[in-house]
Amino acid sequence: MQFKKINKSSFSVYFLFAACCIITLVTFSCKKGVEERPQLQQPQQSLVEKPENNEEKQALEIYRNLSGLVHEDNAHSSLFIKKWLEDYENFLLKYENSHLLNYSGQVKYDLSKSLRELSKSENSLETFQNYIHVHPNSRIIDGLHFGIGCYYFHRGNLQNALKYFKIVKQKYSNSYFDKEYLIAEDISNLEKNAEELKLIQNSYQKQSDEKLWKLGELYFHSMQRSWNTLEVGYDMSLPFSIFDELIKKYPRSQWADNAEFLIIVSNEVNAGEGGDVSSNLDYVKEYKEFIKKYPKSELIPDALLSIGQLYFSFVRLSKEENYNQADLKMIALAKMKAEEVIAKYPLADAAKAAKDLLTEINIFESKKK
Repeated sequence: MQFKKINKSSFSVYFLFAACCIITLVTFSCKKGVEERPQLQQPQQSLVEKPENNEEKQALEIYRNLSGLVHEDNAHSSLFIKKWLEDYENFLLKYENSHLLNYSGQVKYDLSKSLRELSKSENSLETFQNYIHVHPNSRIIDGLHFGIGCYYFHRGNLQNALKYFKIVKQKYSNSYFDKEYLIAEDISNLEKNAEELKLIQNSYQKQSDEKLWKLGELYFHSMQRSWNTLEVGYDMSLPFSIFDELIKKYPRSQWADNAEFLIIVSNEVNAGEGGDVSSNLDYVKEYKEFIKKYPKSELIPDALLSIGQLYFSFVRLSKEENYNQADLKMIALAKMKAEEVIAKYPLADAAKAAKDLLTEINIFESKKK
């Protein structure tokens, strides 16, 4: 399989989740032949928001404590995971028939997030498996199989991930995890990625820059495109570690700039979720360093465009009715970068996006006057 040099406009599939968060990240549209997946709907029914008696207060406190504990530093030990599962099951046993919660809704949604977090631990696999063996009728047995699938998935073992995700679909077909997470498109994508992984591993017996690029890109595709965005656990540590190895071992490789650019863009989009512009200048600096490091890269126009978009987003997302000197400076810098792309790289895909950016800036300015 031939891998083309990437450009930022090709990230549409990877970054659909940022369409409402990042200003015109070139063009957000699905690749031809890939349908946009439905967004996971968070269940409406939950624990009571405002407890009215001691029982409700106690339940809400226990529930919030359980949900928060999985993010603690000690949440990776076998003893912690085992006790957490037992405590969670006891909580469900006590309150599942209460009006306080709906296990088929918000509670399972939150449980899935907790299990995904726990699956990052090296101790989670054995602990989940032992819990299933000891508690074959557990209320969360569907979630435990899902958690084991996540364990393998995040470590790049796509075949074993498929095995456990298929168990959820076949054995627990009415499960929340089956209906809300493991839709047919997910399984199909993962099957294709698993076959492609075999092909890459069989085609390259020795390590090389191209093999690292193909592996990193494959894992990135698998972790970003195949799942409800941010719902199976947004964790790019595996593909990024492969990209880092590529950059360090083969700094002059034709794939090094691809790998570094993909890392920067991914982190930028993730940091800007929800319109957060606090890290914009940090990423402006990273794009400038990228341009300096790879002066002949085909991705230079995309990096310049990104800088312009980051400058403009400071003003675009501001709630102030009138400009200040800082706003005027940001707008001027955004225009300058967009004009630079158009002048220096008129045939690049980024040039069209730069024109769109200038149009958006002009419309924005006219509304401010």
